[in-house]
Amino acid sequence: MNLKLPSKILSYFILSSFIFGWGIFCGALTSKNFPFLKKPFLFFLKNYFEGFEKKSKVSQVFYIFFHNAICLFFLIFLGWFFLIPTFLGIFTNGFILGFLFFMSFEGKMLGKFLKGILPHGIIEIPVILIGGALGIYFWKSLFTKKIKKAFLKITKIYLFFLLPLLFISALIEVLITPLFLL
Repeated sequence: MNLKLPSKILSYFILSSFIFGWGIFCGALTSKNFPFLKKPFLFFLKNYFEGFEKKSKVSQVFYIFFHNAICLFFLIFLGWFFLIPTFLGIFTNGFILGFLFFMSFEGKMLGKFLKGILPHGIIEIPVILIGGALGIYFWKSLFTKKIKKAFLKITKIYLFFLLPLLFISALIEVLITPLFLL
């Protein structure tokens, strides 16, 4: 099975990284300049994860994995829609990270933030960036006669490369990351 990334993927990965970085910058800037948004943002996150701690570790892993797998699926395979879902997904992930980063920095909890993000983020963030690059690649393939070939290649990469990495990331997030936060 050929899981080799398409040859033009590096330039799309760079673009994906730029959009993610721009999201981080905008999230941090928003957190800094609009402090009244912090409370609703944290309220949203709290409600989103309400009852999460009460679930078994296995349920937590699968919850995070399926959530991330679905988001990545949309990030990649809805790229054909003028790239809006792809760019929006990449930017939003960066924005949330930047918003939380600045809040942590401001609250002198940057160390805790990094301990909470880095263990699983080392895997999850590159997966998001590769997914974004594949979404761009998929969109570009719409303008060629190789769309079927591109779709099959992207599907293989998604199923046999990115999903296993997301599963490992979910395991780390549930089983290892909390150990760093003690």
